[in-house]
Amino acid sequence: MVMDRIYQQTPPNVQLANALAAIAALQAYNTPKVWVSGADLVLGIGQSAKITATAATSIPLHVACGDGQIYEMEMNGLFSPAAAGSIAILQPNNTVPAVTNFTVRGLSISGITPTYYNNAYADAGFRLESIGGSVYTMTGTFFVLTQYGRAIITSGGETSAVSSFQSIDSEWGNGSVAWSSFGTIILPNAWTGVFNVRRVA
Repeated sequence: MVMDRIYQQTPPNVQLANALAAIAALQAYNTPKVWVSGADLVLGIGQSAKITATAATSIPLHVACGDGQIYEMEMNGLFSPAAAGSIAILQPNNTVPAVTNFTVRGLSISGITPTYYNNAYADAGFRLESIGGSVYTMTGTFFVLTQYGRAIITSGGETSAVSSFQSIDSEWGNGSVAWSSFGTIILPNAWTGVFNVRRVA
C-alpha cells in the first residue's frame, strides 16, 4: 500500500513544470495590456491597461467597461502651457455627451486657499482636473464606478507648478445610455505621459 501511494504521487519534475506554468500564467495576467487594434480591451479583476501618449490632446483609452464595475485610473505626465481655468475631461463611450447630463461637486486647495463648488461647471464629460499655467508635471488617481444610469468619477491630483490638491465628484445622470467603453481623455493642451487603468471589481 505504501509503494502504491508513492507511485501515485506526481513526479517532482512534473510538479516543477506545473508550478512554473502557474507562475507564468499569473505574470501574464498581471502584465498591463496594451491596445493595438480592434475592439476595446476587456480587463479581468486585478488586470490593468497601459496607455502611452506623446504631445496628445485626445487620448482614446480603448478599455471596455460595464455595469457595476469599479476601476482605478492613474495619470502621470507633462503638460505644456495652457490658459488658466482649462480642464481635462473624460468623454464616456468616445462621444460628446450632453452637458446637461453632468453634475460636478468638489474641493480645490491651492496654497492655503480652499475653493468649493457644487455643479458650478458645464462640462461635456467627466471633469478630471483643472489645468493652467506654465509647463508642469501632474499626477492623479481616479476611482471609476460604472453603473447603468449613474456613473461616477472621483479624483485627486497634485502638480509640480504649485502646491495644490483637487477632489472632484463628477456624475453622469443619463439613465438611457449604458457606459460600455471607458472613453476618450480630452485635454486643452499637449500632454505626454502614461495612463494606467486597473479594474478593481
